[in-house]
Amino acid sequence: MDYDFIVAGGGLVGSSIAYGLARQKYRVAVLDGGDRSFRASRGNFGLVWVQGKGWDYAPYAQWTGLAASLWPDFAAELADKTGVEIDYQRSGGMHFCLDETEWKEREHEMEMVRQHTGGAFEYEMLDQGRLKQQIPQISNAVLGASYSAQDGHVNPLYLLQALHQGMDIHQVHYFPGQSIDRIEAQQDGFYTHSAEGRLSAGKIVLCAGLNNRRLGQMLGMDIPVVVDRGQIMITERLQPFLNLPTLHVRQTAEGTVQIGDSHEDVGLDDGTSPSVLKKIASRAVLMFP
Repeated sequence: MDYDFIVAGGGLVGSSIAYGLARQKYRVAVLDGGDRSFRASRGNFGLVWVQGKGWDYAPYAQWTGLAASLWPDFAAELADKTGVEIDYQRSGGMHFCLDETEWKEREHEMEMVRQHTGGAFEYEMLDQGRLKQQIPQISNAVLGASYSAQDGHVNPLYLLQALHQGMDIHQVHYFPGQSIDRIEAQQDGFYTHSAEGRLSAGKIVLCAGLNNRRLGQMLGMDIPVVVDRGQIMITERLQPFLNLPTLHVRQTAEGTVQIGDSHEDVGLDDGTSPSVLKKIASRAVLMFP
């Protein structure tokens, strides 16, 4: 076998897995798409989020909490090895509630996560008065918010850069522009065919995003990945006013403000639409007049 592992996809998930495997001295190859590939890694909002995740599925809640707890050391390790600061901050995070119904639903979800994690997940429900103490600029239209100190955020572009530099340091063989055309599963391992030629490995890890559905079919698996277009708005650089991320509004270390989000079933159309951006902007102005 040429490698111990072949990782299909070099985005945040694929490069994270490749970096972790190579750190354990495995021989790893990453077959990645081209610059024009559809990459969620480039359009990532940057949240390192715990609250609400897995409220209806306990293993996901537990896994999310464990992953978030590893982030401080992980960020420090990447900075030490690569010199890339990924702007990770575990500053806590908020989810705004605009009415009583949203408040009750959110409180239920947060409590379910707490129960699923045996109390490891900690949260608070902040009424409007306590919320304004934290964020004075918030509108009276916001009834309150859920808050967890375990949430944080990161710069996903710097993170991707650091992971790729980390892969190089750990001698991962990275093949860009090498979308996999065919996978063969044999008794001794897996064989991939791409423009690079044929590569072999004992194991293969599918991290190719939307392409996972096509690759999975080659191995007799149904991987129900679907397209979900999300739009966000980015402001000019502003003076710091938001010292923690929220689900829909986040100020980056550079000062720009990210405002989201949306969900659209429009296939592989990565364009923008004024009607959706209008809704995003209206919601943001409602929260921060």
